[in-house]
Amino acid sequence: MEDGLIILLIIILMFGVMYLWAYSSVYFEKVKRDKIKRDIIRKEEFYKEDIANKQLIREDKKKLFNIRSEEINKHFKWLEGINKVIKQT
Repeated sequence: MEDGLIILLIIILMFGVMYLWAYSSVYFEKVKRDKIKRDIIRKEEFYKEDIANKQLIREDKKKLFNIRSEEINKHFKWLEGINKVIKQT
């Protein structure tokens, strides 16, 4: 009787281990898919942040360009005024 109980426990343990071994592949595949999804989301967020940063840089450069353009136009107007004064004399 004791031998039968030990054999039954060994069989139950064997089927339990086989079930865990079979399910482990499903579990690891799910973990791998979740990791890939997290990586994709992280890359998309990084890409969006990068685009936003580049847009801010472009806007700053455009502001500087416009300011410099206004300064040049003011300087040209000043030079035209000087030219008029010189031509009048």
